[in-house]
Amino acid sequence: KMMLDMRGCRVVVAQTDAALLPTVEATRAALDGGAKCVVLVNPGNPSGAVIPEGRLRAISDVCAGRNAWLVVDNTYDAFVYGVKHSLVEGPHVVNVFSFSKAYGLMGWRV
Repeated sequence: KMMLDMRGCRVVVAQTDAALLPTVEATRAALDGGAKCVVLVNPGNPSGAVIPEGRLRAISDVCAGRNAWLVVDNTYDAFVYGVKHSLVEGPHVVNVFSFSKAYGLMGWRV
């Protein structure tokens, strides 16, 4: 957030549901309010909440329909247990991963 503030970007933090998951409605409202990019962390940190595939696809569809970027931080995808971690793809989607987290090299710059 600090980097975005320094660049003059307006950051909107959308509300989540009771399970700490982003909602399609909150995403739509943020984009209707002028947002140009949606950033999701999946699974969430520190909650560990994993966005269900259907909801992730629905949010992706909303972003695509409004010509907005969707950046999904999948840094903790190697630490999902008991549920499926899903990905979305598209020309408007940027998926981010972390080699160092997945292989126990936290703090290393590999």
